[in-house]
Amino acid sequence: MNRLATLRIVAVAGLSLLTACSITRFRRGRQASSHPHGRYTLNQILQRSLPLSGALASHCESLKLVGSPLVTWDMGRSIPIWTVDGVDAQDGLTIHLVWDADSGELIAAVRSADKVTSVNAKAVLTPTDAQRLTSSWLTTLGMSELATGWRAGSTTYNPDFCWRVEWWTDTRGAVVTIDSRTGELRTAVTKKPACETEQRRTAQARAMAALGRQ
Repeated sequence: MNRLATLRIVAVAGLSLLTACSITRFRRGRQASSHPHGRYTLNQILQRSLPLSGALASHCESLKLVGSPLVTWDMGRSIPIWTVDGVDAQDGLTIHLVWDADSGELIAAVRSADKVTSVNAKAVLTPTDAQRLTSSWLTTLGMSELATGWRAGSTTYNPDFCWRVEWWTDTRGAVVTIDSRTGELRTAVTKKPACETEQRRTAQARAMAALGRQ
């Protein structure tokens, strides 16, 4: 499996952590820089990705951005997305971004683990450090602007030198993982809890129907 496929699997796996209505099928569309996919063209998405590529791959002298239009499915509803891969001419794939093609919101950001700075393996950040740094990454990626009142949830240390921190609001969730030695981003995924909303609506509809039968 090549590195591009690996990063895409990581991004999809991250989305499934937030909702059971995760990506179930991808369909590749036609790529055209001047024609919109959803509400955004390839050029517009690449412009949004450019500053993020600098923050995620500051060690790269040059990074080529390649965009692809795709479609994902949620509760039977098709959702157009853009994916952007950042490719380093010397080392290959470095970052992978996923954008909502209708809203223009960043859904996921993945950084290749082998791009993380190598340091002393014994230097491990504390849980407080992990929450502070993952919060900072949410701000850097623009994800914190999608909702207000973010609060830290589960903060878990993984043996592969990675901190995983869940962040929640009443309308949005996010999971951010960072290198436990440097604080550099590995993955960040955000998604509205669409399934929970649909379940609440279904429960309300059933309750109203029950009242109507009484």
